[in-house]
Amino acid sequence: MRIGLRFALWLALAPALGLALPSSVAQASELWLITRDGELHRLKDGAATTVARGLDKPQAMAALADGKVAVAHAGKLEIVGGKKRRTVPGRFADVVELAAPGARLCASTKAGELIEIDLASGARKQLGAFSHLGHLTADGEALIVDHDGAFEVLGGQAAKLGKIAGHPIAIAAASGHLFYATREGPLWQLDWQTGRSRDLGLGGWWGTLALAVEGTNLFAVTESGKLWDIDFAAGTKRALAMDGWQNAVALALVRGAASPPANSR
Repeated sequence: MRIGLRFALWLALAPALGLALPSSVAQASELWLITRDGELHRLKDGAATTVARGLDKPQAMAALADGKVAVAHAGKLEIVGGKKRRTVPGRFADVVELAAPGARLCASTKAGELIEIDLASGARKQLGAFSHLGHLTADGEALIVDHDGAFEVLGGQAAKLGKIAGHPIAIAAASGHLFYATREGPLWQLDWQTGRSRDLGLGGWWGTLALAVEGTNLFAVTESGKLWDIDFAAGTKRALAMDGWQNAVALALVRGAASPPANSR
């Protein structure tokens, strides 16, 4: 019997036999996706389950350290996890993107500001202001910002990286690797600690709507409605869905997520 099949059977039987799963398996992240109709979905084993509805006019989403997600929508900021939802005080119509470095929540605004948001009070702390502020993402404690034609790493091992290849349309980062799809088509992997970069190939990615990454798996959702799982270490890709996600706004990998109500799409 192949090792992969043995491992799969062991994963299935371990709970019934009272065996503990390794933490890397037991705490595996779930892929969540929010669409323009205000529905938040959890994707697992090829099936989509609706986690929340009524998140009208979604602007941005980020996974938080406690297994919940922050969603900016219709000028509000909501924290969603399982069956519980909480609105953060304040007005957030100017939020463009969200990222959660460590236990913090940061956002970019239409005015080119980079801010940190207090999740209890909604108070804002300005982290910077830029003439051309683009995308942002988080890698552990580090906040990575695309501005003025370059990436800058704030917090952790702070660094300002060289000129960006092309025009980013979606970015994601994990374990020292930054990935960005460009308007020109290439999908780039950048080691932000060394500055080394490479074009992942595997087709054209000019229609990418959102990216999310964990381990060696990079997830991409595109304008054609496809959802891809890219193994960037092996240089391969496989389709998780060939259609249906044309209206995606954001992806997030949620670790330790609370179980949502059973409400399949």
